[in-house]
Amino acid sequence: MNAELDMRWFAATTLPRQEMVAAENLKAQSFEFLLPRLRVTKRHARRVVEAIDPLFPGYIFIRMDPAVTAWRSINGTRGIGNLVMSGDRPVPARPGIVETILESIGPDGMVKFTDPIQPGARVRLLAGPFADVLGEVVSLDGRGRVNLLLSLFGMSVYAEVKRSNLVAA
Repeated sequence: MNAELDMRWFAATTLPRQEMVAAENLKAQSFEFLLPRLRVTKRHARRVVEAIDPLFPGYIFIRMDPAVTAWRSINGTRGIGNLVMSGDRPVPARPGIVETILESIGPDGMVKFTDPIQPGARVRLLAGPFADVLGEVVSLDGRGRVNLLLSLFGMSVYAEVKRSNLVAA
C-alpha cells in the first residue's frame, strides 16, 4: 500500500495563545502541520490595528498516518493540549476541509477569502468622527481607499476612507 495515501489530517487543540509555540515544536519533531492564519483589522483602545491571527484559534492541523506515526508524542509537545480523539484514537478531519484551506493560502502564507467590501456592500466605519456610521460602498481604488455614500443628518454625503477603517455591516 502507498504510505502517502494513508496520510490524513488531524486536529489538535493548543494551549491558550500557544499556536505558534506548538507549530515550532511540531516542526522540530518533523511533523507536517498546518496553522492557517489570516490578516485581520481590529479596533483596540480607540485605534485600528492590523494583526495576524489563527483562522481557528486554539487549533492546529497535523498530517500523519496513525498506524505508523508515533502520534502519542504529539500530546506531549510544548504548546499542544491534545489531539482531538474519539475514544483512544485520533479523529481525522473530513476529507477536503484542510485541502480547501490549503488552496486558499496566498503567497504570503495567509488565508485569503473574498473581500466582502465590494461596490454596493453595506459597511460600518470603525474610526474617526463618524465611527459606527453605516454607509454603502460606491467604489474602491488601488491605493486602499474606499468611496462611500453615507447617510448623515438626513442627506447623502460622499466620503473617501481607508479600507482598514471599514468592516462589512
